[in-house]
Parts: sequence; C-alpha cells; structure tokens
Amino acid sequence: MIPVQYLAGFVDGEGYLGLARIRRDHRSPEYCLRLSVYNTNRRILEDIQRTTGGTMSVIDQRQAGWKVSYALIWTNAAAAKLIRKIKPFLVVKSEQSRALLAFDRGIQAGHRLRDKAGRLLPLTTRDVRSRQAFYDRLKRMNRRGPESQRNFPTSTVSPRRARVSARYVAGFIDAEGSLMIIRTRTADCRTLQYHPRVTVTNTHLDVLRAIQYRDSVPVRGNHRESASAKCGMEAGVPAGLDRWNDRIAPPARRATSPGQSEAGAHPQ
Repeated sequence: MIPVQYLAGFVDGEGYLGLARIRRDHRSPEYCLRLSVYNTNRRILEDIQRTTGGTMSVIDQRQAGWKVSYALIWTNAAAAKLIRKIKPFLVVKSEQSRALLAFDRGIQAGHRLRDKAGRLLPLTTRDVRSRQAFYDRLKRMNRRGPESQRNFPTSTVSPRRARVSARYVAGFIDAEGSLMIIRTRTADCRTLQYHPRVTVTNTHLDVLRAIQYRDSVPVRGNHRESASAKCGMEAGVPAGLDRWNDRIAPPARRATSPGQSEAGAHPQ
C-alpha cells in the first residue's frame, strides 16, 4: 500500500500533470486530463499501480545504452480522482493540480450531447475556446527552461507552509534523488575516506527549502544553482537516511550505512 504523501512526493519529483489535446479530422479537438509518473525502476511503478491503478507503458530509449524507462499513466476521471487525493500534499505541482481540477469541475458541470448512436457531438466554439485556454495555461506551467521564459507567474511557497512529511521526502528521493557513497582524500592526500550522501535536485527551489526546513531531517549543505537552472541539496547521513528510511513503504530504494555492502555505493 503506497501512502498518499509518498505518492505526492513522487509526483512532485518525477511526474507530469497536464492536458492532452487530441485532434480529430473534421471535428473539434478533444482535451484529456493526464497524470503520469516516470522511472527506470519498474518495480516501484508496479507498487504504485497496485494501489492506485493506471496504465504502464515503456518509453523508447533516447540514446543507446540508457536504462529503459517506464511511465505509469492515468487519464480523465481516474486522473482527477488521484489528483484530488494528492493535491493537499503537492508543492512543485500544486498550481497544475488546481488548474486541472478546475477544468474537471467545468467538464462535470456541463452536459455534453450525444447523437443517436451514443457518440459525443462536437464541442461548441465556446467550449473549444474555454478548454484551449486551460490547455495553453497548463502548457506554460509545464514549460521547461528559466523561470523568466515561462511567461507564467509561479507562486512562492513558504517552507513553514509546505510542511512536507518524511513520507513525502521518501517519495521525492525515490523519484528524483541520488543515494551514493562518495570518496574523498584527507589533507595529507594519502588516506581515503568514504561518506554516504543523499542529493535531490529540482528546478523548484521552494520544495528544497521545505525539505531543508524539516527539523526532523538534519541537512548539511546549501542550495546551489547550476548552469542547468537546477538547484541541489545534500543531506547529512546516516541520521537523515535513517529517518526517511523508516517511512519508505515500497522497497524500491533502501539506504545502506557505510559499513554495509558496496552495492549501495553507486547512484540509483
């Protein structure tokens, strides 16, 4: 059973909330709610699927030698139902969730007519304009690149207001985090030292601040901005890992301590 807060963290880390536009020949386009999460670990997506349903698909490899990626997808009513559950816990994609639920309320309030065969009649010009406006708005929200190029104001979330839970952090790490053992040399350049490290990156700085603000998760290090406009945060371990690990329901990624096998010495 996947906790709702874990799933919210996973969606914030490696999910997509938007509208799909389906073009029809000689008819008005259709607009479909879509929620999807992505990962190279099929097992965790199958765990989520057993709890919440969804359709699994394989994503074509963009480059030879890359890991196979998978997507778990929900559409229309199933997507709206799941968004309602995770919306209170979303940070990165809270605005998208509000827009999609507003779109769904408009759909439910309307009464789409059908022909004698039971097929939906084409949308009116007014309906097309309304749905296209939602589509364009969500497209701007999900646009990649620097914030200044998105042409859409994003709200700032206070770390105190966000109040992310340990389960949320666990989901966020499983989706977009890295667990590894780093090797460093001491000042004399002779002795090697090994330290566990957790790193999470995201273009949404607020979520990293919210994670850092958690008093139950000790964090050492700073937010830093790279050329790719992503911000990173490194957590102190093993104390931080122990606290997150206790709340990770799925076995997709278990943290190892420095004394355990070197199987945990590579990023996952």
